[in-house]
Amino acid sequence: MENQKSKISKPERPLSLCGCGALAVEIIEAYLVIADLNKTSVFVKYIVDEKHDKGYLKQIDDLLDHFKIKERPILCSSLKEVDSESSDFIIAIGSCPMLRDKVYGELVQRGVTLKTIVHPSSYVSPGAKLGEGIFINQSCIIGYGTFISANVFINNFSIVAHGSTVGQSTIISPGAKLSGDVVIEEMCSISTGAVIDRGSRLRKKSVVSALAFYSRKNGKEKGLYIGNPARECSKSQ
Repeated sequence: MENQKSKISKPERPLSLCGCGALAVEIIEAYLVIADLNKTSVFVKYIVDEKHDKGYLKQIDDLLDHFKIKERPILCSSLKEVDSESSDFIIAIGSCPMLRDKVYGELVQRGVTLKTIVHPSSYVSPGAKLGEGIFINQSCIIGYGTFISANVFINNFSIVAHGSTVGQSTIISPGAKLSGDVVIEEMCSISTGAVIDRGSRLRKKSVVSALAFYSRKNGKEKGLYIGNPARECSKSQ
């Protein structure tokens, strides 16, 4: 379990990422900030993506230069090209929970070690439990008695309040708030600024739209919820 400051063992195993977009940049930045705070030597070994965006690679290059990291990651288009035993992995896919879950399944099948990273500006209660392969970005609060399942991504300024559960491969966007004793099933998407009312349950593969207020205990699977109060709009794909 990771708490207020991620504890990095020395020597630190290199980090590899599946995905080469904005989320990859943010994960690498958090990884390097933590290493800098802990005075630990680190490097990024692989970035796996079918297409490596030059703009994001330039941002990663600039980050590595800023933290005086000389090594550059090896760019691969498939997991078949990597030595999966030589580094820890994390998934840098921030837009599609189902794709996150698919890649997570492939990594588990390969027996890789999945790394959880918590940005040092976020607070994780000592009474919270975190699974593998989670990324918690800047200025988040994870309350007492919460359980964050494997491969969850929680973006900036989000709150997961006491006693809540977040299911595998779910994505929580910036500023979203889970009010307490909430259950979010696997592969859900909570959009920017959405609020999930205390005691609510969001079923598998559902989407709560930006700024919506969701207050239901028996929603449907694959529901799309919009508005305040949130109403079901259609089936998410």
